[in-house]
Amino acid sequence: MNEELLALEKTDTWDICSLPHGKHAIGCKWVYKLKLLANGCLERYKARLVAKGYTQKPGVDFVDTFSPVAKMTTVKTLLAVSAAKNWSLTQLDISNAFLNGDLDEEIYMTLPPGYTPKPGITLPPNAVCRLKKSLYGLKQASRQWFIKFSTTLLALGFKKSHADHTLFIKNDCGRYVAVLVYVDDIIIASNNDEEVETLKSNPKLAFKLRDLGELRYFLGLEIARSSKAYQFANGNTLWSFLRTLFTSAPKASHLHAAHKVLHYLKGTIGLGLFYSADSDLLLKGFTDADWNSCSDSRKSTSGFCMFLGPSLISWNSKMQQTSSHSSAESEYRAMEFAAAIHIANNAVFHERMKHIENDCHIVRDKIQSGLIRTLHITTESQLTDVFAKPLFPTQFNFLLGKMSLLSIYSPS
Repeated sequence: MNEELLALEKTDTWDICSLPHGKHAIGCKWVYKLKLLANGCLERYKARLVAKGYTQKPGVDFVDTFSPVAKMTTVKTLLAVSAAKNWSLTQLDISNAFLNGDLDEEIYMTLPPGYTPKPGITLPPNAVCRLKKSLYGLKQASRQWFIKFSTTLLALGFKKSHADHTLFIKNDCGRYVAVLVYVDDIIIASNNDEEVETLKSNPKLAFKLRDLGELRYFLGLEIARSSKAYQFANGNTLWSFLRTLFTSAPKASHLHAAHKVLHYLKGTIGLGLFYSADSDLLLKGFTDADWNSCSDSRKSTSGFCMFLGPSLISWNSKMQQTSSHSSAESEYRAMEFAAAIHIANNAVFHERMKHIENDCHIVRDKIQSGLIRTLHITTESQLTDVFAKPLFPTQFNFLLGKMSLLSIYSPS
């Protein structure tokens, strides 16, 4: 707690003053946590002062609260590219990250529990903290920290990616550095180790950095590297399948399905994605729909999976919002761009498909410009069927074997 208070005072987080008339002060509390090493051993005790942001008033204590965070697809893409290009991957942690964000609003907070003034200093009557910098728990804390950090990176010559605003890129005469930000966890990918060290020691990056070394764990991903590839296992993604079991009206059949998922998870506990160093980095996508698969609503199930070279970087399956008149329409809706090959390539079919939204046909322009190339694929080789429909074990394992999945525990 003393270390936390010293850090707050060092960063000039607040001024002690009397609460002005007509103003209200939000509360605060201490939150205690044990920080563990990767092997489960105790690293350190941690106390964090957290503001009771739920007492903040919209329009008075905060306005905007949104802060972008790294997309999992971006993380996986960066891993796939780093494996193919043999780039280094370094992980950083920002100590007391939110304390670096500047506040624009006038916010008062009660004194921290257990706070005592320094010797010789007398507290004013009705003493409170007027916050000058952000604090954990505030509605706008994450946003203000991201603004501060992104502004610093932009001043260092980095450019923000249009595809993901948490990815910052710098290319100086072939020396490439990419910085990916997820709140206070940071990944640095680079083809030049000197550039990484220069960035970490840059005086303009005036934050308390903790160098965690080579990337091992990030957002629930356990990452292992060899000279031939990156590989990681993601238990959170597999576990998310359990969240879709008609939770509003569960039945015995749904519980049975949950048991089947758990049985599968137990048998594939070490299964992870294999990102090969031998990759052409060609973007390929598979998409399909199980037409009228829901017996209750007759809605179709969409599924897609995207590959960068042989590396699986994105996948999803979900129930379509509306019922489709035909299998072609359900396939059209299977992704935000088209999968109905004939309709997309041949404008003659347009008049027969007026009931499909016009925005689906934008893909035809992309095909004509050469940006997208649509290809037929046989049912037996349709990888998306893993996400869109139930399969027998033989076909399921056959398709799974084409997704660059490998058990992290199996002999190399």
